[in-house]
Amino acid sequence: DFMQGHYVHEPEVVLEDLAKQEGTIEEHLRSLFESPGQEEENEKGFGRDLLGRIYSIAYTEAPQDNDRRYHGAFERYMEESVARGRVRSDMPIESLAMLAASLLGSMALSWVHFEDFPIAERASCVARLLSESLAPRP
Repeated sequence: DFMQGHYVHEPEVVLEDLAKQEGTIEEHLRSLFESPGQEEENEKGFGRDLLGRIYSIAYTEAPQDNDRRYHGAFERYMEESVARGRVRSDMPIESLAMLAASLLGSMALSWVHFEDFPIAERASCVARLLSESLAPRP
C-alpha cells in the first residue's frame, strides 16, 4: 500500500539524513525531538503531521514489516552514531534504538491526542535526558 510505505518512509529519511550530519548525540536528538515544537513546519518536514505519521506507525497502523522498518531506521541511525563515536557502545544497538523510537512515538501520541500538550517543553527535556543516557562513556 502506497500510503503505508509513505508513512514509514519519512521518518526513515529524516533519521538517515541526521545520521550523516556532524554533531553530538544531544544536538541530533534536540533536532529530532524539538523540531515538532516549532510553530511552523520547517524545511526538514517535521511537525504535527510527521509525528502523527510516526504515531500511526508505532501504535495503530503497524503491520509487522512497517514496524520493523520504523525500528530499523532507528537501529541504522544508532549503528552510524556508535561508529562515529556519538553514542555509547557498551549496550546493544537494538536496545538503544528501541528506547529512542519508543520515546519519540510516545511523545507523538501525546501531542497528536492532546491539543494542549506542551510539546516544546517536553521535547527539550526528553532530548536532554535521552542524550545523557546515550552519550559515550569515558
